[in-house]
Amino acid sequence: MLTLAALLVLSNAIETPRTLEQLDRALEQTAAIRSAEQRADATQHLLDELEAAGRLPFAEGGRVRFLFGGAESAAVAGDFNGWSASAALRVPDLPLHALELELPADARVDYKWIVDGERWMLDPRNARRQRSGFGDNSCVWMPGYEPSPWLAELPEEQRGVLLPAQTIESDALQLEIQYRVHVPVGGSDGCPLLVVTDGHEYADAEMGALPRVLDALVAAERIRPVVAVFVDPRVAGKNLRAEQYVRNPAFARFLAHELVPRIEAVHGTSPRRPDRAILGTSLGGVNALYCATEAAGTFGCIAAQSPALHVAEEPLREALGELEVGPTRFLLSTGTLRDGERRTRELQALLEETGHPSRLLVTNEGHSWGQWSALLDDVLVHFFAAP
Repeated sequence: MLTLAALLVLSNAIETPRTLEQLDRALEQTAAIRSAEQRADATQHLLDELEAAGRLPFAEGGRVRFLFGGAESAAVAGDFNGWSASAALRVPDLPLHALELELPADARVDYKWIVDGERWMLDPRNARRQRSGFGDNSCVWMPGYEPSPWLAELPEEQRGVLLPAQTIESDALQLEIQYRVHVPVGGSDGCPLLVVTDGHEYADAEMGALPRVLDALVAAERIRPVVAVFVDPRVAGKNLRAEQYVRNPAFARFLAHELVPRIEAVHGTSPRRPDRAILGTSLGGVNALYCATEAAGTFGCIAAQSPALHVAEEPLREALGELEVGPTRFLLSTGTLRDGERRTRELQALLEETGHPSRLLVTNEGHSWGQWSALLDDVLVHFFAAP
């Protein structure tokens, strides 16, 4: 039978805490219950209420508190700490661990719990998920975060067509490369062309969701209809992105002299250099920047999301500094949470100093598809804005 103190806690918990101060008060009341069993029941009830209200983790202003019940030890790893373990402390007298962090008020971060020292897991009380190249993560939206309005699937009549996978035999690479083409509503004739590396992830509705963003922006008349070709780095079950994307002249030749001509011949896309863009993220961002010099005659628009500049910073800076002034447009993006922000800002400054039109997007996020998908509308409007 519950004590009066436990009944008070349970009745007060019906009105879910709305501030960290109220949460602290509820935890203090719960800890004051004498019976360990009843404290555990009251803690569970409080967590149930917070979960039902979508308040776990509990974010207020620029502070967020992670809560996990029923473990011997718990830690949190995520974008904010480079995916190392930040220990959550045991709340006195409660079967509960808590970790409080200060984050930008508009941040969005991926994370996982590390329970009992070894088990990595999604937050069982947080329904928000973000898929990564290594599986799903839980994610936190801080109070000022605004999700992209362009990621929802449209009615069928407003959707373009993502064609089945096709292959091309590459002489440059001596490999058979797989790709998919997204054709906009109304057809492809005369459309600009967007070449996308890591295409299997950019095309995934739970990761890049680029086909959805293209369809939504075309339907809203924010951009011209665009043909996108999604290039898959996987060959015979092995992902070759590390060797294809980092200063590989053979891959640049494949894109410029084999793939783009194939797409133009089959789909009738625009042959104009300013109508051709290449997009990539991380190592793919490095490849996009490399193609600005190695495939300068093909691509007039370069989009690099969170480019992994640490793998080839100096050679890229030197090559871009010698690039012909004017005809190539650049868009760079980076997160502020361990995402190479300093290097990306320095590269954008170099582009500006050397006369190359560029735009830099900075968000309070980490190296995540949640960041990259939400910025795709900016990329597309920047290069392909409707008249």
